[in-house]
Amino acid sequence: MAGAAPHQRGGSNATTIGMVVSIIVAVLLLGVLIWLITQQEQLRQNAEQATAARDRMGRDLNELKTASGIVVGAMTGDANEAPVSARNKLEASLAKVRDEGRVPSPDDMTATVGAVGVIDQLYTLYTGELDAKAKLMASFEKANADLKDALAANSDLQQKFSDDLAKMKSKVDELQSAKSEFERIKTDETQALATQISAKQDALDALRREAVEMRRMARTELLQREALLDQQREAIASLRGPGADAAQDLAIARTPVGEVMRALPGDSLVHVDLGREDNVRLGMTFSIYSADEKIPSDGRGKAHIEVVSVGQRTAECRVTTPPAPDNPILEGDKIGNIVLSRDKAKKQRFCIVGQFDIDFDGTADVRGREAIAALVKRYGGVVVDRVDAMTDYVVVGIEPPLAPSNLTLEGRGSLEEPFDDVPADVPESADDEEADDEDEDSFDDEEEDGDDEFGDDEFDDEGFDDDEDDFEDDELDDDSDEGVPAGDEDPSDDEAEAGGDADGASGVPTIARKPEVDPTRGPRLRRAMTERDRYDEAIYRARMFSIPRLTQDRFFNFVGLDSGREAARALEQ
Repeated sequence: MAGAAPHQRGGSNATTIGMVVSIIVAVLLLGVLIWLITQQEQLRQNAEQATAARDRMGRDLNELKTASGIVVGAMTGDANEAPVSARNKLEASLAKVRDEGRVPSPDDMTATVGAVGVIDQLYTLYTGELDAKAKLMASFEKANADLKDALAANSDLQQKFSDDLAKMKSKVDELQSAKSEFERIKTDETQALATQISAKQDALDALRREAVEMRRMARTELLQREALLDQQREAIASLRGPGADAAQDLAIARTPVGEVMRALPGDSLVHVDLGREDNVRLGMTFSIYSADEKIPSDGRGKAHIEVVSVGQRTAECRVTTPPAPDNPILEGDKIGNIVLSRDKAKKQRFCIVGQFDIDFDGTADVRGREAIAALVKRYGGVVVDRVDAMTDYVVVGIEPPLAPSNLTLEGRGSLEEPFDDVPADVPESADDEEADDEDEDSFDDEEEDGDDEFGDDEFDDEGFDDDEDDFEDDELDDDSDEGVPAGDEDPSDDEAEAGGDADGASGVPTIARKPEVDPTRGPRLRRAMTERDRYDEAIYRARMFSIPRLTQDRFFNFVGLDSGREAARALEQ
């Protein structure tokens, strides 16, 4: 009995624990139920709020659709059209306005400005155009009124013009009648004058034939005298033998004009003792020769220099053609340039004849002579057209080819060839212009030498002019060959030739001068010398006057230029 009592106390404890646990679980379940009931109420309230918000958004959306339809309808006229489509149509319309460029500010015609802003701008532009149109219409009406007044005035002027034209026609008829009478009188007088001219022309032709024969006789006599003088010169030269250095050919050209004052070996600048007082100019060139050697006959120096700075008595020069390494430029070396005159009161005179190869391509150049002449003038020299006793040098180029000429030189050709007839309808002014052009090309400077119309220079103390260029510009000489066939000579001329000593102390027949104005001759035509004639005349006269003759290469050597690129560059300046 004592052992059963403890077993019953243990069962009571388990029951108590079970009941406590059951109560706790029931309480927990009750709390969860209460929480669920609370959350369900919250969810119901949220659902009611969401339903109210949805209803409110539906009403707003309906209002928005209604407003959008109103705006789209106002923009496109169709309230059911989509807003995007309406905006695209608006952009397309505005782009068309901008592309045509008919508005003052195309950049303002965009959707960003708004349809109202664009419409306001277009309205402003439209009202401005209407105002301008109204002003133009007013101006047009005024111009139309002025035009009516002008038409009325023009009608009056046209009527007055018609009356004046009728009067002028009447006067023209009177003048035409007077002109016909004048032409009839003029024709009669012209025929009478032509008869007189024909008679005087015959007499003048006879005088011209006599003048031609007298010139032929004088030419023959002078040629004989020149031949005799040549023989005498040769005889005197053979008796005298070689002369002093100053009498040799190119003695003056081989005389230096200055010397080098300062020069450093290897330096490209040289100072010379010539300046502005000696007529030295910028760009002038010199040849340099060794002080202890004579200037060679070809004029070639050991170096060439060009003036780059000119002082009063000195000049600074640049070496253009350097010397050989074993023969440098030294102080005291001589310099030369034949164009630089040693006498300040007299410039060197050059006569340039022949053809020249200034670009050194092996053929003669058309402007070669003019380029050489320009170089001489740039250096301070004088270019003359004719060789005389005052000429210093003759620059001789390539011999020109032979060409037909009416002039003679030492028996070549004949002055008595028939002269081409001159057309009677050539105006006097045209003939004078042709004569002036030929005078520029010829070497007969009548104003400088004072030649008369019969070529009095043939009888000057400088000797006979074989080229007959004193006669080329002479009207009498041109016309004198007409009607004189070969061999048809006046016997009285032969008698004059035989008795020439009776006409004058020199035995030269006297040549009568023709009148200054020839009333019986119409147009005049002068014949110019050919290039070959000028070349032959210059060579002959240079030999007669003992004037030095320089070829193209020797001329370049004596003026301080190297034949080739250096000379071509100097000629191009």
